[in-house]
Amino acid sequence: MTPPKSTTISDLEDQHPGWSIWRSTGSPGLPGAYYASRRRPLTRAEFEALVPATLAADSLDELAALLDGDRHREAM
Repeated sequence: MTPPKSTTISDLEDQHPGWSIWRSTGSPGLPGAYYASRRRPLTRAEFEALVPATLAADSLDELAALLDGDRHREAM
């Protein structure tokens, strides 16, 4: 049995095309948190409803869960 493939930033961008995803660099040059920013501006209604324009997480799995939660909310 082969182990499951690790999620990559490219995988998340493919699954969530409305988001730009990257990893920050901490100090001193160590990898930092993962971020996802919407590729479009928020509508006035989204802004007033406090919909996040950027999400942050310590791991790709955590970021994937946040993005999946956002997708679920948009479907409502």
